[in-house]
Amino acid sequence: MTRGPERFDHDERFVPGDAATAAEQVRELRQPYVTPRRARFSFPPASACFKKKITPEQIAHDLCDGDKLNLRPRVLRHMHEHCYIFDPERVWLRAISRAVYHGVTDGVRNPSGAWLDDHVEQTIHDLVMDDRDDEWEKLPLDDHHEFDYAIFLEKLAIPPARCRLASVRFNTMPFERRRAIFRTVIDGWSLERCEAIGLGPIEVVRDELRKGLAYVTHASDDLEPPQPGPASPSMN
Repeated sequence: MTRGPERFDHDERFVPGDAATAAEQVRELRQPYVTPRRARFSFPPASACFKKKITPEQIAHDLCDGDKLNLRPRVLRHMHEHCYIFDPERVWLRAISRAVYHGVTDGVRNPSGAWLDDHVEQTIHDLVMDDRDDEWEKLPLDDHHEFDYAIFLEKLAIPPARCRLASVRFNTMPFERRRAIFRTVIDGWSLERCEAIGLGPIEVVRDELRKGLAYVTHASDDLEPPQPGPASPSMN
């Protein structure tokens, strides 16, 4: 679902930084969509990086300054249209890192919108799989990284020890069930509006919402072991 024709000037948009609260993350996700400007950036090829001792970290830092690839609006659009719940900052930074790796490897010049969108989509898949692996291995979640799951902690009242698991569960649910939660919890829609927009009768939306929240907030079952599969399986 697209956001409509509203346009914001890039400099006026709300962009929370690291350690954003759930309210700040939700506020950014709910902003009207802005069509990204074309990215005009040439990645130095790997040979030039080696010769000039340019590190991936230096390139990533340069891209973060002013969002030179205009990735932030692409991240927000993908998350909103496909109803994923993450800290947008986390997805954006990871997408930049991924773009740097592949941009340098392939010597990409002025990456196309399709190229950037593909990397945003793959970034979200990678984050889900990373969280799933960390949860399966029962790796501890430090206090700082709890901000990555602020929406689950603050909006859905998930205990800190279970917020990463809740994120994996939510982001791998069927789209229709994710959508019911996202539109009500993130977008703040009423059941009546969900019905009017075409998500189904109120009874169906309410049932999807109830089942989805019960699954996400359930605190006793662990995940199944990670399964090998294709590089980019659909999570819808």
